[in-house]
Amino acid sequence: MHALEMFDLWVIVCIVPPLWKGGGPERIAAVSIGIAALATKVSVEGFQLSYRTASPVVVLLDIALAAALICLAMKANRIWTMLLASLQMCVVLAHIAKLAITQLDPLAYYVILTKWAYVTAALPAVGAIRHQLRLRSFKVDQSWSPSR
Repeated sequence: MHALEMFDLWVIVCIVPPLWKGGGPERIAAVSIGIAALATKVSVEGFQLSYRTASPVVVLLDIALAAALICLAMKANRIWTMLLASLQMCVVLAHIAKLAITQLDPLAYYVILTKWAYVTAALPAVGAIRHQLRLRSFKVDQSWSPSR
């Protein structure tokens, strides 16, 4: 199985639990990640990514996902959303590094962009499991932080 196909399967497996049993933050994160993964796949379809340069479309998609996840982390009553936004910001910083340092090793750039994505896709599923455990224990799980 090709690495991109394996990641596609991973994303599908990871976004189903939050959509099925997650609270609001888990669902929003899962949908955001699913849309970003699909948009990235469509934008690079037919192109051979060498990771020698930063793809402008992928950079913009990753920045948009980071912005959405930061907004989610600011509103959600979940710790894992902060980790999720932080991981996505690491990806954005990798793009910035690649744009600033053109001789950045393509393998290092590839690893940062692709390997964090597996953890990022899995976090909403872990959040959905924790949400269900809190519901089972406390009968209620506040999804959103109180307004200030």
